[in-house]
Amino acid sequence: MAHNHSLTQAAQQAERLCVLLMMLEMTHRELDGGDLSTALALACDLSGTSSLWLLEEQKQRGQDHE
Repeated sequence: MAHNHSLTQAAQQAERLCVLLMMLEMTHRELDGGDLSTALALACDLSGTSSLWLLEEQKQRGQDHE
C-alpha cells in the first residue's frame, strides 16, 4: 500500500470501524447471514487500511530517527 493516507484519514476510518462494530454488537441477531457477512467484510477493509497505514507510519518514523 502506498503511504498516501493521512493521519486524519486513518483516524476517520478507525472511527467508522468503531461505529460499525457498535452497531453490529447491538443488531447482530437481527441481521441475516448475507448482511452480517457484508458488515464484517467492511469491518475488515476499514481495519486493514488503517492498520497498514499506522504500521507504515511507524516504520517511516523509525527510519527518520536513525
